[in-house]
Amino acid sequence: MWVPPEEKDPVLLHHPTRKSGGYFGAVRLRDGKLVLQREEGRFKAVTFHTFLKNLRKVRSRSGRRVVVITENALVLCVDEKSQCQALERSQPTLPLGFGYAEGYTHDYLRHGTLTLFAALDVATGGVLAQPKKRHRHQELLQFLRHIDANVPPGLDVHIIMDNYATHKHERVRSWFARKPRYHVHFTPTYSSWLNQVETWFGIITRKAIRRGSFRSTKELAEKIDLFVKNHNRNSKPFVWTATAESIFEKLERLCKTISVTEH
Repeated sequence: MWVPPEEKDPVLLHHPTRKSGGYFGAVRLRDGKLVLQREEGRFKAVTFHTFLKNLRKVRSRSGRRVVVITENALVLCVDEKSQCQALERSQPTLPLGFGYAEGYTHDYLRHGTLTLFAALDVATGGVLAQPKKRHRHQELLQFLRHIDANVPPGLDVHIIMDNYATHKHERVRSWFARKPRYHVHFTPTYSSWLNQVETWFGIITRKAIRRGSFRSTKELAEKIDLFVKNHNRNSKPFVWTATAESIFEKLERLCKTISVTEH
């Protein structure tokens, strides 16, 4: 989370844990009783005085209004999800039933990994995706050419990406320079959560990748392709419900709460 004391001052970056309140717990045995030991999360001070400006810019291009105002433009959230594991469970998945939850075996065989490149259309929620064996700038260029081949030539394309080094590779920048209809917008540092395709990555991970059993990366790629096709049949856009100002108001309250610590 971002907490800005002033626009040009260092910004306090808080890495929240899976538990609420910014704490995580370890269960330990003490005096014959189970005790939850609370520990603080991680903090890091970073300097990024243009965060608020970039947050507003990325949010506006991810919201509905950009689709209404710009009739001849397409806004795509682009990123890659690396380390998609092709895990073969030792036994079939226990299906969900009355009185018990869906279950998986703890042991499995590893059959390699894939990197999933995806572009989310913020206006429709539709996704263009390609699984690849690696995630270098070469694979990113292949995916950009795939996007270019599937987007009508009369549309301007606004690309929202994070600051991953591959996205700023010299050959990638040269490709964009040769394509004047493409406009690239980078999310602020440490804020890839602003990119809506990250939400979609979470969905496909929970519903397809993590729940499956795959005997090869080819099976995993086929499962991903099938999920994307089914998703696009009934896709819906993600809608921002918070303004940039409301995010900062919430984080300012957090900053006051933790101001007793020295940062």
